[in-house]
Amino acid sequence: PAGDDHNNETDPNECETSIMTIQQPATTTDINVNANEQPDEPDEPNEPRGAANTSVKTKPKWWKQKSRRRGTKSQRRVLNRMMEHGTVIPKLPPYGTFFDLDALFLTPETNTNTNTNTNTHSLDTDDLTDPSTTVGRTTDHKKNLTVEIGFGDGSNLLACAQKYPERRFIGVDVYQPGVCAALSAIETALEDEDDAAIREAEQPQQTDPSQRQAETVTVSNSPPTATATKTVRAYQNVRIYGGDGIKLLRSLPSGSVSTVLITFPDPFPNAGDEDCRIVQHETLVDIERVLNPKTGVFLLATDAVCFDDWTRLLLNQSNSVKQLANTCDKGAATTDGCRLWEEVAPRSRDEWLPVVSKYEEKGIREGRQTHLQCWKLCERGTN
Repeated sequence: PAGDDHNNETDPNECETSIMTIQQPATTTDINVNANEQPDEPDEPNEPRGAANTSVKTKPKWWKQKSRRRGTKSQRRVLNRMMEHGTVIPKLPPYGTFFDLDALFLTPETNTNTNTNTNTHSLDTDDLTDPSTTVGRTTDHKKNLTVEIGFGDGSNLLACAQKYPERRFIGVDVYQPGVCAALSAIETALEDEDDAAIREAEQPQQTDPSQRQAETVTVSNSPPTATATKTVRAYQNVRIYGGDGIKLLRSLPSGSVSTVLITFPDPFPNAGDEDCRIVQHETLVDIERVLNPKTGVFLLATDAVCFDDWTRLLLNQSNSVKQLANTCDKGAATTDGCRLWEEVAPRSRDEWLPVVSKYEEKGIREGRQTHLQCWKLCERGTN
């Protein structure tokens, strides 16, 4: 699945499969973002961008039931209101186009451009599979973009967004009640801001001439830029998409993401279900393409030993495939010019996983340990 916190009844540590057998990935189905419509039955898997269509295993019945679950009526009303506010990403751009991230993070209050085509821009389809291309790449390093796939109820996503208001965050999850819970928290924060502004406006003005004079002196001695500071609304740096996280990755410009974060995905520990896991070779290709080639990192948090081993195995196998292809091209065994995955020490949890979710708490009570991985891309030097 798209990184959704799992409720599988099987103990993730009781893995019945050999992780050495790598099968083709499954393509998940977007949940219906429109709160007024019932989710449709899943269609046949679409051909991935830039890749040939392959045989795909159907998701287990329990996962389909969970991913299709709708929020309550009140939750869906919140979803519609926040969609009008601009926090919700209603749909992905058409094939061959990527999101214009600057336009995506505009709010209705600041977006005065009536051109409906500002949210996407066309790119050559080769850019979908070429990680080294610079087309559509975000060059403003002040606008770091973090994509969290499977944010659950959004508590960790919103905590990071509040802690780093200068960064951008996109949260993705297929579970509509969890999506609506995150949107409800954002709406509550905005309402609290409005109430505080009203109370401040209703406070009586200073009438004492001495106090008024002191206030005037204070303002006159303040830096000129102090009066020009713009108030940033709560969670203005957050966008949420209710659907497949891998499909969203394929809609982002190359090199535009500083961090891809997958938190406690469904481990699918049963034998034969390995190809349902979110991390597959094709997934790693998508992650590699969107990551900033110099500063981008891929972070994983899981309490399932089988999923932890699976991810590390696939990343190492990806390096082996690249080295083999590079050797065939150059006619000699060499890693020159290869962009290989390298595991590094995970960042402090306070930076990217400050919240201990209810699921993680449950795992700790049941004796499961949280495993953290941090990977970055390193380009080997050329002769």
